[in-house]
Amino acid sequence: MKKLLVLLFSVFFLSSPSVFAKDISVFEIEGISIGDSLLDYFSEKTIQDGIMHGYYYNNKFVKVEFWNLDLEKYDVLSAHIKPNDKNYIIYAITGAILFEENVSDCYLEKNKIDNELYLLFDNVQRYDSGRQFHPADETNQSTYDRVDFDFPSGNSIDIICYDWSEATGFSDHLSIGMEMKEFSKWLSS
Repeated sequence: MKKLLVLLFSVFFLSSPSVFAKDISVFEIEGISIGDSLLDYFSEKTIQDGIMHGYYYNNKFVKVEFWNLDLEKYDVLSAHIKPNDKNYIIYAITGAILFEENVSDCYLEKNKIDNELYLLFDNVQRYDSGRQFHPADETNQSTYDRVDFDFPSGNSIDIICYDWSEATGFSDHLSIGMEMKEFSKWLSS
């Protein structure tokens, strides 16, 4: 049974046969993991072109977004790095799969990944936020459904399905992300 789950889960994350490790360092999104250097995967120009200036009020971290890449599973890839780090170390990485026509498929995929993670790890805290209105949509027509897995190390994995109203202009999508403790603490402060 666990071998089947490992095979299913590998579509999204797995990079190492030691899947039953105590932390997320064995997982990858499009071959990339937290703690890696973005320079191992992208040119400095591509990284600089992807930086979303002004995305956060505080500049301890910056978001880098990559669109229109020939990715295996994801439509969009984003990473969070420190702005003056010449090594471009990744503190958070997220892959997004667009579900423009059928958001119900997004919920099915989210639930599948949630169940696989829940069965793989017994050393994590799982938090299910349920479906909530998204604060970025003042009409209260957009929702998100989120599950977080917090590891004893402070690192985390989140799985989020976004159902955006047409008025926002955003696409419904599934987001799967991994964060280092330092980034998570900064984001929540």
